[in-house]
Amino acid sequence: MEINKIYLGDCLDELKKIPDESVDMVMTSPPYWALRCYLPDKVKMKDNLTPEEKEYVEKELLKLGL
Repeated sequence: MEINKIYLGDCLDELKKIPDESVDMVMTSPPYWALRCYLPDKVKMKDNLTPEEKEYVEKELLKLGL
């Protein structure tokens, strides 16, 4: 029985590969590279993003339902 295992990839894709009822904890860190600002009760994107960065962050926020 494996005690610890590290999966590297998009968490939404990787979690689908893990059997139900087999995980005690999942820790993720979205790859925003300081492109967004965490504020109480809301999320605000920084003003100095390139169009490509803004598009990427918006897609990731949609995945999270934000």
